[in-house]
Amino acid sequence: MSKMKSNFQALSYFSLASAMASPDSIPSNVAPSNRKNKKKLSKEDFEKKELQNQVKLYQAKGLKEFFFGENSLWALNQKSANKKAKARNWIV
Repeated sequence: MSKMKSNFQALSYFSLASAMASPDSIPSNVAPSNRKNKKKLSKEDFEKKELQNQVKLYQAKGLKEFFFGENSLWALNQKSANKKAKARNWIV
């Protein structure tokens, strides 16, 4: 029980010391983050970035993009892509 208490005290001392760190210890090249400093994206840029993020998400899940005419969908393999395309009435 005393070891657990001493670990807790050490943790509290560490957090207290880090909270009281002086502003001089922060590097000068690190700017505080402000929402005012961030550039707002136009609607077109925002949609383009969203599409890129969506593609990265699908690829991270291990999906591949399959095309059926001018339509496309994401699936694990060709067989599941065909099932999805049939469900959407893209192929007969």
